This record gives sequence, structure tokens and C-alpha cells, in this order.
Amino acid sequence: MPPEVSPDHDDARLLLHALQHYDLDVLLTRLGPSSTHPRAAALQYTRLLPFFSTARLEGIDFQRPPASFHLWVNHVALLGEGGRPVKPNTARARISALHLLYESLIDCGVLTTNPLRGLQRPPQERTSSPPPPASEIQALLQASRRQHALHAALTLLYHHAFRLEELLKLQWQAIRLNPGEVLRAHTITRLDDSSVQSLLRWQAHSGGVFSDPQARVFPYETPAALRQAAYLASLDAEIRLFPLRELRRASLRDFPHTSESAGYADDQSGFQIALALAQGVTQSLSPSEKKRKDSDNAGDLRRDTPPI
Repeated sequence: MPPEVSPDHDDARLLLHALQHYDLDVLLTRLGPSSTHPRAAALQYTRLLPFFSTARLEGIDFQRPPASFHLWVNHVALLGEGGRPVKPNTARARISALHLLYESLIDCGVLTTNPLRGLQRPPQERTSSPPPPASEIQALLQASRRQHALHAALTLLYHHAFRLEELLKLQWQAIRLNPGEVLRAHTITRLDDSSVQSLLRWQAHSGGVFSDPQARVFPYETPAALRQAAYLASLDAEIRLFPLRELRRASLRDFPHTSESAGYADDQSGFQIALALAQGVTQSLSPSEKKRKDSDNAGDLRRDTPPI
């Protein structure tokens, strides 16, 4: 059933007219950027432009899209200059921008359903390359210092090898900032000073000790939302953003972890395998251990993939 219109609001009618006439400038001006970062509006425009340019040429109706709309979106998302396809992560970012545009139009009463729900996006890029250099990670952390939530999130990912899903579900009641501990799925992790300080700054900014204990620590609903915030910080840091799941491997490479500090269960085998892989000594693993770790990594990648 196609999305329906709520015709009672002047602003909704203006937005609908812009959507029907592929007027991306009006849409983004009226809806505003997805972030207060100074580059957010330009980034959003760049990601949405391929869809609007192609839809105008082909007469695609964004309000009542055809049955093949998901196929069309995936095709256009991969279009690059000179006919060369863009990287899968770029295509995924474009689709996420279009998805968020539809959600904003629903919030404004322009539409009632999001035609992108259920769309299967291109797979995330997977690589066997080493984790990002420590210098790039430090540059990203430095660029995020004024954004307290982002800085605390990145610090936990890097300093204590948090998984993205684990991080986004974390509640204040699982954290004791004095003495500095966090209850995780498999263990209690003693936080280092940098992690404690970053959480204290974010807690003070978000309500202090009077925060709801059952509230989630971080405001990011999905890994994609966290990645968007990290991407804007990476522009300030003048680095190319790496997959945030790589911070887990980089943590095992750069810090003298125990199984508890990295959030692993008491069984040392999984931790030792992950540590060996992160530090580039896979030759020391038996074939069965490598196979088991590859399976675990595949599971992590699936969990880190944000749904549309």
C-alpha cells in the first residue's frame, strides 16, 4: 500500500510538493540536517543527490514508488563517476541517508510509511587488512572531544574492545564510575582512567548522577547513527573513517588486555585466539582455531550491521 498524505498542514504540503518535483534543496532546507555539525548538510546532500538526479531522469515516484523500488535504490546507490561502482560502504551510507529522509517525512506528517523498510542493502566491506593505525584512532578521538557522547563511545570501543551492539545497549545502571567498573555480558571490566573521565564528562552533560539508571548510556539508536557521528568527526580529523568494528581489533593490538578488560568470558581460549589474530600471529593458530575464530568474526559482522 503506497504511503498516504496528510494534507492538513501547509509545511507538509510544501514538503510533498518538493518530494514530487525532486527538489532536494527545499527538502533539506525545510527538514534541516541530521546533525548540528557544520558539514552535515553538505554530506546529506551529496549522499541523496544520486537518487534525486536519477529519479528525475527516469520519472521515479518517491511518494508512491514502483514495486521494483528496492532494486532501483540498490542500483543507484552503487553508481559512481564514469560508470564505476562506488564502494559498498558508500552505497550503504547513501541508502541510510534516503531511509532517514523518509523517516523525517513521516515525522512531519507528509507520509505514513517508509518504502525502504525491509530493503536488503549491499554487504559491508570485509577485509583481512590490519586494524587502523593507532595514530588515526587518536586523531579521531581528539576530534571528538567536544562531542561528549561520541568521545565516550569511541573511547570504550577502543580502550576496552566493546562490540557495537554491546555498547549501544549499555545502561547507566551497569556502570559504577567510582571505582570505575562496567558490568558486561560475560564479565566485569575495570575501566581505565581515560574511559572513566570520558564517561564522567558525558554523564555531567546528560543529567549527572540524576540520570535514569535504566536509560541507555548513549543516544545512538543504531550502529549507523554512531557511524554518522564518527564520520563527521573524521572530517575534522582529516582522516578516512574506518569501520568502527575495527576498533575492537585495534584495542586487542594496542592495549595489554586481560580477558576481563576486553569483555571476554573466563574461558581463555576465545580471548587468546582473538588476541593472536589482532596482533598478526595467526600462523601460531591451529586450523580448527582459525576456523572457529572466522565463524565468530562473521557473527560479529552480522551483529554490527545496522538494520534499515
